[in-house]
Amino acid sequence: MQPLELGVCTWAIDRNDAANAIRLTRDKLNLAVAQIGMFGRSAISTLNPDAIRSAADSAGVTLSALFVGFDGDDFTSVSTIARTAGFGNPETLDERLSLVGRAASIATDIGLKLLAAHWGCIPHSPSSPDFGRLRDNVCRAVEICAERGITLLAETGAEPAEALREFIERITVAPTGVNFDPANFVAHATGDPVKAVTILADRIQQVHVKDVSAPADSARRRGDIAALGSGDANIPRVISKLRARGYTGPLLLERKGAAENLDPLREDLDFLRSMLS
Repeated sequence: MQPLELGVCTWAIDRNDAANAIRLTRDKLNLAVAQIGMFGRSAISTLNPDAIRSAADSAGVTLSALFVGFDGDDFTSVSTIARTAGFGNPETLDERLSLVGRAASIATDIGLKLLAAHWGCIPHSPSSPDFGRLRDNVCRAVEICAERGITLLAETGAEPAEALREFIERITVAPTGVNFDPANFVAHATGDPVKAVTILADRIQQVHVKDVSAPADSARRRGDIAALGSGDANIPRVISKLRARGYTGPLLLERKGAAENLDPLREDLDFLRSMLS
């Protein structure tokens, strides 16, 4: 994999068939890097490690990480994230830790080293009881991954970068890091993604690239996905800052396309290539 190599998140192409998305990554987009997704427990039966490895080898695609999503996650707003997403809800914790274990085992079987997930909405104050509870829950997930040789990454944006940095520094049971998504900071009005790069720089191991329009008013709960360069995530400055801070991992397109219409991804790819040339 080359520094800042362009790639794609497989669920932007085909959410339900990662092997098919890997083939299309090469055949239709001429990309050689992909992050694969596994969304909910039902995905366990469809994400066959042998089939994934075979598809990647045949297409000449390097897989950078596995992203796991949970049944019941609601990313409509920061408040719904706090109630439903990640490892914060005790009613769903055991099921999600079990899924993380299965996902980490699948990642190991594929030959990956990184697993990314939304951890939940991190309280801004370390003195909050919720902060301590979520930290303990995340530590359990990190340990489950570490036992399988996997590093667990936090998806960004549901909280300010400063809060995530503070939280990660208190996870000491095993190494961890960040799956950086600049658009999420804009979508949830949690901060400037360019400044977030500076705050999180040495923790960033993967980068999702999509753009989003900021909420139009206080009644809007989140922004809308936009073509790269037309939204408010300031993607050119984000990538410039990533380069300046020494990031050398992949840049993974995430704007939703479809197997039968990849034009939105092609547009974003053209934008990125022109910016990096």
